[in-house]
Amino acid sequence: MPFLIGTDEAGYGPNLGPLVIGASMWEVPDVETDLFTTLKSVVCKNGKPTRPDRQISICDSKVVYSSRGNINELERSVLTMLGVVDSVPENLHELFSRFANQSTLQLASETTYRWDQVSIPLKCDRSQVDSLTSRVRKRLEARQIECCGISASLIFPQQFNDGLAAFGNKASLLGAATLQLAKRLIDTIDPSDQQDVFLLCDRLGGRTHYAGLLQQELTGSFVRVVYERRPESCYRWQEGNRNFESRFIVKGERMLPIALGSMVAKYLREISMDAWNSFWKQQLPDLQPTAGYPQDARRFKKEIASVQTKLKVADDLIWRKK
Repeated sequence: MPFLIGTDEAGYGPNLGPLVIGASMWEVPDVETDLFTTLKSVVCKNGKPTRPDRQISICDSKVVYSSRGNINELERSVLTMLGVVDSVPENLHELFSRFANQSTLQLASETTYRWDQVSIPLKCDRSQVDSLTSRVRKRLEARQIECCGISASLIFPQQFNDGLAAFGNKASLLGAATLQLAKRLIDTIDPSDQQDVFLLCDRLGGRTHYAGLLQQELTGSFVRVVYERRPESCYRWQEGNRNFESRFIVKGERMLPIALGSMVAKYLREISMDAWNSFWKQQLPDLQPTAGYPQDARRFKKEIASVQTKLKVADDLIWRKK
C-alpha cells in the first residue's frame, strides 16, 4: 500500500505572523485511489456539508474559511482529522507539540503572542468532533485507508528573515521548509516497509523546476525529471527498494492530501494571529486586529509603533521583510 503525502502553506504573503506549512500523509490501497470519491459519505469537498453531523469539509482552506468568516467548519474538520491520526488535542500545548513540533518553550519565546488566551477548541462543538472522529475512522478502516500522519511547520518572523538571508528569496525558503516537513513525515515510515511514496505539493510560487531543491533537501539519490510543465512538474528517484515520486501541482488543493495540509496550515496560522492580536490589544485596547497582509499590516505596525518602542521589540522579531 503506497503512501501519499500532501503539502500546502498559509501565510505566504503577510508581513505579520508566521508562515505555516501543513502536511498530511495517507496509506492507500492504490496510488490512483480517488480519496474524495471513496470518502464522500464522510468528507465534503466544497466546504459546505449537507449533513454536518456526518461529514467534515476537506478542501482549499480559503473555501472553508476566510478572515471574515466563522472558523467553526475549518476547526471541526481539522480537529476531527487530528483525532483520526492520534487523539483530539485537549489544549494548545498538545496541538503544537504533537502536530507542529513546537514545544511550549518555543512558543513562549515568541513574546508578542498571548498563547494563554487561546483555548482549544476555539468555536466548534467538542462532542461533535469526537463523534465525527469515530465516524471518519470507521469509514477509513472499511476502505483500507489510513491517515497516518499530520504535521506542520511554523516559521515566525525572525526565523523567516534569517531564512531570507540564507536562501536569497522567500520562494526558496518556502521550498526548503516544505521538503523538510515532508521528510519529517517520511522518516516516520517503518524502514522495513518498502512501499512507494508519492509526494504531492501545491506549486511553490511560479517556478516549474524542482529537481535541485529535491536533491538538496530530500534525497541523496539521483532525481530524474519526468516532465516540467506550467500546470505540473514530476520527478522520480529510488532509495533502497523504495520508489519515490514528487509532483508540484497548480491548484493542488483539488487533491485531498494537499487540501488537508492547506487546512491544517490555515488553522494554526489563525490560532497564532488570535494570540498575536490578543497581545497587542492588551497594550492598546482600541486597536483593530489584523490578519497580517501587507496593506493592513502597515496600518497595524504604525499604530503599535510607540508601544513597540517602549517594549523594546525589534522589527526583525515581528516584521517579515518580504
